[in-house]
Amino acid sequence: MTEITVAALQLAFSDDIERNIANVSRLVREAHARGAQVILPPELFEGEY
Repeated sequence: MTEITVAALQLAFSDDIERNIANVSRLVREAHARGAQVILPPELFEGEY
């Protein structure tokens, strides 16, 4: 059986869309650097809903 590493991202969001995207991008890079093969960002992460 093949093993995979999954990362589920969780963070606080604001009404600053660019900042939200930058924060998620940073966390995706960190998760990848730690070996995550599947990375799950929160849905609707661009802005508050």
